[in-house]
Amino acid sequence: MSVNFQEPYLLELKTKGREAKFRLHSGDSLTGKVKAYDQFVIVVWDGERDIMIYKNSLSFIEPKEKTAVLQNG
Repeated sequence: MSVNFQEPYLLELKTKGREAKFRLHSGDSLTGKVKAYDQFVIVVWDGERDIMIYKNSLSFIEPKEKTAVLQNG
């Protein structure tokens, strides 16, 4: 059985307009809202501009508030 946490997690962040911290493998981080995503990238609005982040460069995503995806699991 294959479980996909990314889709419901990112969808909730996007549709509810929740802010999150995106930490990169380089140690850099940015805070913003998920504007769009696909199989390879996430587009984040940081309040000033759109930033495209490749998913394979992410260390973690930390939402400011708990998501329903995490509360149900």
